[in-house]
Amino acid sequence: MPAATGTYRAWGPYARDILKGSIAVEQASRFKAILTTSAFTPNFDNDQRLSDVTGETFEGDWPTGGLVLTNVAVSLITASDELALIHDAITAADVTLPSAAARLIIYDNTGATSADKRLAFSAAISPTLLPVAGPIHISSPNGIVRSGY
Repeated sequence: MPAATGTYRAWGPYARDILKGSIAVEQASRFKAILTTSAFTPNFDNDQRLSDVTGETFEGDWPTGGLVLTNVAVSLITASDELALIHDAITAADVTLPSAAARLIIYDNTGATSADKRLAFSAAISPTLLPVAGPIHISSPNGIVRSGY
C-alpha cells in the first residue's frame, strides 16, 4: 500500500497569533495530533476549538486526545530561503482504528478543557488510513507551515 499524504492548512486566527508572537510554538508538549474520520470537514472560519471537532478515531497506541508532537521548532532552511515549523515524526506502533482516518488535526494542548484548546493545523489524508491493525508513522518533511523569504 502506498504511503498516504496530506498538506497542512493553518487556522487563520492561530497562524495570526503565531506571527504576532503571542504563541511560543517551541514550548514542549504544546501541540497534539488527533485523527478524524471523513465525518469531520473543518470550517476554517467557524471551528476554532477542539470541542468543534467531531469524528475522532483512535485505539491502541493512538489514544483519545491524540499524541504529543515532539521537538517542535522553527527551522531556517537556507537552501530554499524558507522558514518552516517542523516536528519529529508522529509514530504509534500498534493501532487498530475503528474507522478510516481521513484527516489529521493538530491542536494547541495548553487549554484546560476541549473548549479551551485551540485548533492550529489540519491535513486531509489521501488515501485514508484504513481501520486495520498496524503501525502509523506520520512525518512532516516540509514542515507544518513553510514560508519563503
